[in-house]
Formats: sequence, C-alpha cells, structure tokens
Amino acid sequence: MKRWPQPWRFLAYALSWVGIGLWAAAGWSFFFLGLGRPPRLFGLLLAGLSGVTGMFAFVAVALIARRLRRAGGAGQPTLDAAQQASVRRSFKWTAVGCGWLVAGLAWALFATNEWAGSRGVFLAASGVLVAVAVSSAASVPYIRAVRPARRPFGMPYVQFTFVSIIVAIACAVALAILAIAMPAGV
Repeated sequence: MKRWPQPWRFLAYALSWVGIGLWAAAGWSFFFLGLGRPPRLFGLLLAGLSGVTGMFAFVAVALIARRLRRAGGAGQPTLDAAQQASVRRSFKWTAVGCGWLVAGLAWALFATNEWAGSRGVFLAASGVLVAVAVSSAASVPYIRAVRPARRPFGMPYVQFTFVSIIVAIACAVALAILAIAMPAGV
C-alpha cells in the first residue's frame, strides 16, 4: 500500500483497522458473550456479524488494490507465469488452514459446554490457539510463493510466521496447564 496514491492509501488503512477492530470484537463476543452455560445466542450472532463485517472490510481493501492495479496506479510488481503457478499450487494449503480454524472454533464450543467455569474457557482458548498455529503453518507455502522477500519487523516473513506459531503453541500449552491444574467448578 505504500505505493498507492494518498487518498486510496488512507481509505485502505482505515478499512484495515476497521476490519481488525471488528475481528477483535468478534473474538470478544464469541468468548465472553456467546460461550458459557447456557451458550448465549446473542453473543454468537454478534460474533458472526462482526466477523463477517470485518471480512467485508478486508475484501474492500482487496478490491481497491485490484482496481488500482487495473488502472495502473498501484505500482505493484506483477507475477510471472512460474510464480503464478506456484501460487495456484500453494493456495490449497490456505484452504486446509481454514479447515483447522473451523475445527478450533468447534473445539471451543465443545470445551465450554463440556467443562464448567474457567476450565472450559481456558481449554477452549488453548484449542483455538492450537488451531491458529496449525492454520498459520498451513499457510507458509502460500506466503513463500506470494511474498518471499517481505520482511516485517526485520526478519523474513516465513521466519516471523514460525516465531508466531511457537508463541501461539506456548500460550496454548500454558492455558491448558492452567485449566488442568485448576480445581473443578472454578
């Protein structure tokens, strides 16, 4: 987005932050309003609505990028035929990663209904973190194909993804240990 014209760049960053905020609201609604005994339908619906609206914000950013690319104002390099084939081959792993995210959310619903109190919430959060880590690992081939030289925070993007996976697994293990060590009914 750094090469985009200023008004489009502002709009894209604003939509990105709105999308991130809506996804944070979806997570908060899911874990703090929707889950529990009994599960509250309002919280689950609010989480779904926030998540879908956040996804629409990110889709709008992608549509702006597409429009600018077609108009010649984006200034982004195009992929050659070999890179496009590599992207197509690796895209299936992104779909596999989405399946793991759905499994993580299903685990969260199961865990909060199976175990009462904080134990269920901690086990649910642990399962979701494992699902996010596996989904991130499944997206590594796609990241390598699309942006192999990108360097967020001064390290290669793939290395940054592996560090994020390790942090997510460590947090999941810590939450699972807390849930198991916790007395029943707390």
